[in-house]
Amino acid sequence: MNPPKVSVIMNCFNGEKYLRESLDSIFCQTYEDWEIIFWDNASTDGTQQIATSYDSRLKYFRAEVNTPLGSARNMALEKATATYVAFLDSDDVYLPCALQRQVGLMESGDYGLVYAGMIIIDENGKEKRRIKLRYNSGYIFDNLLRRYEIPMCSAMIRRSVIEGEGLQFVENLEFCPDYNLFIKIAAQHQIGVIHDPIVKYRQSTENLSRKLLHLVSKEHRQTLSEL
Repeated sequence: MNPPKVSVIMNCFNGEKYLRESLDSIFCQTYEDWEIIFWDNASTDGTQQIATSYDSRLKYFRAEVNTPLGSARNMALEKATATYVAFLDSDDVYLPCALQRQVGLMESGDYGLVYAGMIIIDENGKEKRRIKLRYNSGYIFDNLLRRYEIPMCSAMIRRSVIEGEGLQFVENLEFCPDYNLFIKIAAQHQIGVIHDPIVKYRQSTENLSRKLLHLVSKEHRQTLSEL
């Protein structure tokens, strides 16, 4: 059988609270040529039981020990087989048209990565605000250096770009391995921008990113040094 067009990577550690809602949002997509690469980062809650209750389009993998997020994303990325790779965390929710919009833009031009707007929701799913994007599709590396605006949950990468250029998530970065990877792609490729929101990003006191804000400047400096 031919591989699917899209691999949606979901990394999860003890994410049972919102997991079914997140997975259901993938299974309800208007675009149907996808697989889920589900990476269970040694969860100790009901994550495995929930994830394995879905059909064979969800490919379940479990780490023997818990690893940092960059390392976990790389191990999941190695399992992807599709032309395009998207990312959805286990507490975020796709709008029904998300993959269709991403793939449509990818196939309309020579983009290394596309991203879109998002709706920020609270722990109960109530909308808090919408993120307005500033840039238009094209070579926007210089703009992104000044003001970075790529949400991980709305990004889709052309897999041949990361494989052909030997790119991956830098594993010693705790806060922004996605920034590091995406800005490197933007340095060499056109980036596609969808201004409409395609995903709901859940903002809660449990978000890992809130606990690591003190690392932002240090990790951004490392990325600029690598560039």
